[in-house]
Amino acid sequence: ITRLMIKTDITNVYNSMTEWIHRWKSNGWETVRDTEVRDKNDFMILDHNRILLDSVAWKLIGSEDDRDAVRQPNCLLDSA
Repeated sequence: ITRLMIKTDITNVYNSMTEWIHRWKSNGWETVRDTEVRDKNDFMILDHNRILLDSVAWKLIGSEDDRDAVRQPNCLLDSA
């Protein structure tokens, strides 16, 4: 995999990976309130893996789209 699109209906996850992560990294993984980023290790892993890929896009979706996104992988598992 060299290109990946990640869809989420969780606004904080979307904002974390598209906006806030750049500030966190430049601030030594601290928030604008000078506190350590919550789940810092998870975000560091996500960021590291993002760098390994040619392209990672994040898309904020509505909860209706989320139900479809959950159903699709489950259908694949059922057919395996």
